[in-house]
Amino acid sequence: MRIALLALGLLCCLIGGEILLVDKVVLHGGSSSVDEFSDEFAVNENDDSAAPSGRVIDLPDSGGYVLVAVGVACLVFHVAMGRSKER
Repeated sequence: MRIALLALGLLCCLIGGEILLVDKVVLHGGSSSVDEFSDEFAVNENDDSAAPSGRVIDLPDSGGYVLVAVGVACLVFHVAMGRSKER
């Protein structure tokens, strides 16, 4: 149980921190080649002058904070549980 809390806490903190850094996500579709993966997924970082040609996902600001808060709570529970004394 303790290792699951550690893994969940770290995952939530990392994804939440990434959402805080990204302003918009633009998805371009239609390509089937693996080599063209970088063309399919592009991140638009505060560049509103360029008109996106794909699907734009505008991430909410509160989503990153919520994920970081959940991750920190899981990490606090991980530390508070302590190690078992059956070793």
